[in-house]
Amino acid sequence: MIALMAILKSLVGTLAMAIILSSLGAALISAQAIDILDNQKIVDLVKSGFGDDVLIGKIHQSRVLLDASTNGLMQLKEAGVSDAVIVQLLERARLDGFAANGPLNEYRVIPYGTELKVLVREKLSSRKLTVGQKLTLEVAEDLTVNNTIVVSKGTPVAAVVVDSRKSGMMGRSGRLAISIRSTTINNGESLRLRAGKGGKDGDNMGSMFALTVIFGAPGLLIKGTNGQIPANSIVVALVDETKYVKTVPVRP
Repeated sequence: MIALMAILKSLVGTLAMAIILSSLGAALISAQAIDILDNQKIVDLVKSGFGDDVLIGKIHQSRVLLDASTNGLMQLKEAGVSDAVIVQLLERARLDGFAANGPLNEYRVIPYGTELKVLVREKLSSRKLTVGQKLTLEVAEDLTVNNTIVVSKGTPVAAVVVDSRKSGMMGRSGRLAISIRSTTINNGESLRLRAGKGGKDGDNMGSMFALTVIFGAPGLLIKGTNGQIPANSIVVALVDETKYVKTVPVRP
C-alpha cells in the first residue's frame, strides 16, 4: 500500500509538472506570436486588399506603435485607411503600444528592465536615516540607446528610505532599505526606476545587497552593526517601464 501511494504521488507530481510546463510553453508561444504594427504595416495591409474587419481583428491581436501626429494620420488617410481602423489604432496604441507625435524613427526606446548605474556618494546609515526620508543619489554613467545619450551622468536620482532600524541590544543587527524611485531623461521627462543588484565601486560586493520587499516597495536590504550603504557605492537600478524618448542622436 505504501509503495502504491508513493507511485501515485509521483504520478501526480509528474502530471502537475507537465501541466505547468505546458502552460509556460503556451504562454511563451503566445508572447512570441504577438506582432507589432506600425503605420507602414497598416498601409501595406490596406494595399493588399484587406478590409476593416480583418484589420481591426489584427489590431486587437497586436502591439501598435503609431505615428499619431497630424501628418502621420493624414498619410494613413491618403493611403486608404478608414476612420474606423484609425480609431482602433489610436486606442490600441494607448492600451498596448505607443502613440508618437512624429515619425517613429525620431524616437529611442528604453526597454523595461534596462540597467542604470546609480552612485551613492555619501554613506547611508540606519543610525541616522528615518523611514520616509527622501534621498538624492545620482546617475553614475551615461545611459545610451542606439548611439543616443538619453540619461546623462550626474543626473539626480530620487530615492526614499522604506525601512531603517538601528542596531540594538542582544546583538540585534541594524537594518536599512531604500527604494529607488526615478530619474530624469535628457528631454525633461521622468523615468521610473526600481532597485536592483549593487556593489561598491571597483569591488565585488554584490553579496552585501539583496532584493527585498518592504512596505510593498522594492528596495535594498543590508545587515550589519548598523544597516548601511558605504560611500561611493554603485547600485544597479532597473528601469521600471518601457519608455519612448523623442530625441536627436548626439553621437555618430
